[in-house]
Amino acid sequence: MNTLIEPTEIELYDLDKYGFNQDQRRAASLACQRWGSLHVFPQKPRDLCLSTRGDSFVREPENLSVLERKIYEVNPDDLAWVQEKIQDLPEYLTKYFVSRYIAIFEKSGRADANTFLRNKMGPAAERAQLVLKKYEKTTNHTQSRNVL
Repeated sequence: MNTLIEPTEIELYDLDKYGFNQDQRRAASLACQRWGSLHVFPQKPRDLCLSTRGDSFVREPENLSVLERKIYEVNPDDLAWVQEKIQDLPEYLTKYFVSRYIAIFEKSGRADANTFLRNKMGPAAERAQLVLKKYEKTTNHTQSRNVL
């Protein structure tokens, strides 16, 4: 088939509705026919560009709880310190203090958030531990009476 003289299959489509003239239709037809002969692969591998700065890649700690992950996303610098503070708390108190810590951190900054944990969480944790110990004594005493 001589594509310069004879009409091609591509020209059977209605290209007039797009406002193409005869030369533009011919160029589009030839471009479509040559499209299949283009080879995308194989390509030469491109150089991989990596940053040499060490601070751009930060390895996140593994095995974080959901609440610890929230703290890490807000303030990764103080994660270890906050983990020490919340490690012995019951889950409900941990959730409360973490959410308050994040709210204060976002509103007032790091210093106020850390002051909040230092001043408020210590007494609350002690009270919670006393209540839990008293509850354990009560449940152990009740269970021992049920056994008799």
